[in-house]
Amino acid sequence: MLAALPRRGGARPGRVRFGIRRPLVTMTRHPMASRKRFLVSAPQMMALSFGAVILAGTLLLCLPWATAGGGGTGFLDALFTATSAVCVTGLIVVDTGAHFSLFGQIVILALIQAGGLGIMTFSVLAVLMAGGRVSYRFRMALKESLNRLNVRSVMEVALAILVLALVVEAAGFALLWLRWGPDMGWGQAAWQALFHSVSAFCNAGFSLNADSLVQWRDDFFVNTVICLLIIIGGIGFTVIFEVLERKSLKNLSLHSRMALVTSAVLIVGGAVLILVFETFKPPYSFVHYNFYDKAITAVFQSVTARTAGFNTVDIGAMSDASLFLIILLMFVGGSPGGTAGGMKTTTFAALLAAGAAIVRGERDVRIFNRRLSHELLLRAFTIALLSMSIVAAVTLAATAIEGRNFMHLLFEVTSAFGTVGLSTGITAQLAPAEKILIVATMFVGRLGPLTMAMALAQSALKRQFRLPAEEIIIG
Repeated sequence: MLAALPRRGGARPGRVRFGIRRPLVTMTRHPMASRKRFLVSAPQMMALSFGAVILAGTLLLCLPWATAGGGGTGFLDALFTATSAVCVTGLIVVDTGAHFSLFGQIVILALIQAGGLGIMTFSVLAVLMAGGRVSYRFRMALKESLNRLNVRSVMEVALAILVLALVVEAAGFALLWLRWGPDMGWGQAAWQALFHSVSAFCNAGFSLNADSLVQWRDDFFVNTVICLLIIIGGIGFTVIFEVLERKSLKNLSLHSRMALVTSAVLIVGGAVLILVFETFKPPYSFVHYNFYDKAITAVFQSVTARTAGFNTVDIGAMSDASLFLIILLMFVGGSPGGTAGGMKTTTFAALLAAGAAIVRGERDVRIFNRRLSHELLLRAFTIALLSMSIVAAVTLAATAIEGRNFMHLLFEVTSAFGTVGLSTGITAQLAPAEKILIVATMFVGRLGPLTMAMALAQSALKRQFRLPAEEIIIG
């Protein structure tokens, strides 16, 4: 007997074929699968928005009036610069201050601001100013962009981020302008202060000076302002809002405590090790500094290695020990929900806690008297594995293209992935194929390896069963 057709709104039976109803299968498509064919997922929306802004920035930087000499910039160099700006990396193939005109520098600054705060965040402001409504799908994309745990109140968070960014950048601008005004003139100092304030808060590392901030290496005021801007931008907006609301470190969430403690340990530990390495290891780049200069330089380089990209010393002249330490700091990066890149401090802390629990033979992973879920740990391990795989694969490919110093090449790739911008000086010498690899690495590093993988993944069948488990030998 032929199976009856389902009623409207009722449960959907198995497929009818040759008059016989087939049994329900255990592999079924998600109820929204047929509709998702024509929709863009949240990770895909993020990737497309970043890609669109990079393309627009590339075309603007190719214009003749974007360069100081009016000759224009080649497409590949313009693409590299636009990607570095939107991904708030700071790697450059041309001197930003000398090669680009004021128009080109304004374009770069706008790209830095859009990329640092998130293109989705600015889209919210544009929609609200136009009097439009934001769809649930857009809210989901915004949630992914802001690294929020849920979709509730993301609109308010986006607006609060914009206000916070403007306030902090304005404060940084005022302080740097007052410091630089008497030395370089108030007009030039205003543009320098604005550019460096936005670049530091967004952890971009772009500078209008050929030597970055080397000329202010021993200036305590400038070092302090830049470091504070970097730390505030890289610690994560969630942490900042919690600190402002609760006004006590004791009442912070587990996420905020992990981000603050891990960041402090990495900054202090990195500064101490850089100080030791550059004082006692060849080529002894700190040997002629007094202790004050050594300390302030080591602290600044430790802070800026956390995805900011400014430098007050010649990075290429540092010892291999310091270079490898900075590679590790760049790989970890800043905290989620901020302007920083990298694997993220909370991911790093979760992995350390998991390793400690395994060594102690404990079933649960505990940190600050809280237990981390297995799903969260699996996500952390996935991010770490993808991150290491990307850096290793790009380094291998770049090594196969050109026979460069391996340490310098690994440093460059890690800097691109962590959206840091520090370089040993080989960026401008990269071959076209290497530039394309670095561009792709910066893009993946800004979106995050897991988000990028989800954006590229196809809609899969949802499993309604679990396979039997079996033990294997590891270790």
